[in-house]
Amino acid sequence: MKLRPEILFAGQIPSGCLLYGNNPAIEDFLILELIPQRLNAKGSEIKTFLENELLAISKEKLYLETSLFESPKLYIIKDVTDKFLPLIQTYAFLVPIVMVGKNLKSNNKIVTYMCNHPTYQAVGIYGDEIAFLNSFIKYQLQAYNIKEDVVGAILAKVDTFNMAAQQVKLLQQFYSNGTTLTAADIEKVLIPPDTMNIFKISDAVISKNLKVMIDVFQKSEIIFQKEMIPLLRVIAKQLWSLLEMRRQIDRGQSAQQTVSSATPMIPFNRRPQVIHNLSKWSVGGLLKAIVKLDEMEILTKQSHQWSTDLMERNFLQMTKY
Repeated sequence: MKLRPEILFAGQIPSGCLLYGNNPAIEDFLILELIPQRLNAKGSEIKTFLENELLAISKEKLYLETSLFESPKLYIIKDVTDKFLPLIQTYAFLVPIVMVGKNLKSNNKIVTYMCNHPTYQAVGIYGDEIAFLNSFIKYQLQAYNIKEDVVGAILAKVDTFNMAAQQVKLLQQFYSNGTTLTAADIEKVLIPPDTMNIFKISDAVISKNLKVMIDVFQKSEIIFQKEMIPLLRVIAKQLWSLLEMRRQIDRGQSAQQTVSSATPMIPFNRRPQVIHNLSKWSVGGLLKAIVKLDEMEILTKQSHQWSTDLMERNFLQMTKY
């Protein structure tokens, strides 16, 4: 069956579920938090495999692996492709299985199979749909007594899952469970949209994602005009942090070890992105980018030399370092 992603917040979690699409919520929230919570499966009760790990072992060993007395309550299979389809067709898992295929599309064979299966479900999550964000916010704030205008007030300040997650986390840190929340209450806590966009731009620059950079630049002219210096300093702080970690990696430490032992501690759901960012930069490139940021701050303070186009070109140039 093919279902809307909102069903994951309220409907029954199926025995087999395929999550596909490019929404960061898939790994950052759905498979780390929501589905384990709803299945009451946490920590050691979750077993995670990569597709190629399961395909590399025999069916006999797979049966023993998934049939032990102390079997987990949930299996998560990452990086799923059409190669996984024969296994699904011939092997019945004894506990719920969630497959994650971020590169899958609706015309992939495994997606078609899951959509047509009588009990398995396929859930495509692309972009940042309002209906999904609405359900996410309501689910995360279910411990509060929220008035009807609260969710709308939050949605007015966000347009991506990551932004919504940050805003909800702020509310959870500020207000205790059971609190009655109104739109006026949350306005005291939420980060203004312009400030949130600073972090969107910063993430795009740090990850060297040209497509996202160009898209976010088109929507953030107000940031370049009014908040350029805070933006530059946010990026610089992240680059300095990457520089220290990149040096440790160059001394022989693995990226996984480096990120896991970093101080201050990097949240678990951010670690894969940090490891990805580290793979994009060298020590020399990071040093060049930090110098470039200093030059950009000087230009920003000299209004006769500053322009939005110039700042955008400088950011794009940094992706080549």
